[in-house]
Amino acid sequence: MKHSKLMCEVSTVADGNMSFKWGGENEVNENRNNFLGKMGLNLEDFVVMSLVHGTDIVEVGKQNAGTVIEADALITSEVGVGLFMATGDCFPMVVYTEGKVALVHLGYQGVRKKLAQKIVEKFENIGNLKVFIGPGSRKESYVFEEVIQKDEPEWQPFLEKQSDGKTAVDVVGFIKKQLSDVGIKDIEDCGIDTVKDLNYFSHYRAVRTGEKEGRFATVACLPAGRL
Repeated sequence: MKHSKLMCEVSTVADGNMSFKWGGENEVNENRNNFLGKMGLNLEDFVVMSLVHGTDIVEVGKQNAGTVIEADALITSEVGVGLFMATGDCFPMVVYTEGKVALVHLGYQGVRKKLAQKIVEKFENIGNLKVFIGPGSRKESYVFEEVIQKDEPEWQPFLEKQSDGKTAVDVVGFIKKQLSDVGIKDIEDCGIDTVKDLNYFSHYRAVRTGEKEGRFATVACLPAGRL
């Protein structure tokens, strides 16, 4: 998402693994610092999200900088406070309006629990919100023998039966539908499929190919000097 008063970036494989689960502490911290350093940002100014696959939304400020918080969405209205999240195939989403930004983790559990709509409720002037949906596993790649959502009515338009009997799951399609239902019109979807695009880490792909696991970062902040 490009906006004069917002900084939002996504790392790639070239920037290295951003998750301690899949790398050593020194290596991951170096990767994080190098990635943020390229944008003139410092890791100690960021709040790092530890994902819990729920709907916990936490508002953070300068007092939280340099800490790790368990949640699936962080919001800040404070300039210079960065939000940091590492993902593989789940969708990172940034919600922005002037003076306020949220970073959201949307896996199928968060989508089932309508986290996208819950985060919108934390903002005023919904008509002015801008939403960015980052890289994640797209319908063409996210295919299973059996899907958990098969008996859930709301998911039916986003489940597509394949010729081999498997089911493709359109997670991002459901995210967009939920956003549209609450009046969000300005949605920017990067369109990147993490399973197919080797520039991004993918758990789904790694399990099937045996490649080394890792996670890429999505960061967002209201940078000093842009307001």
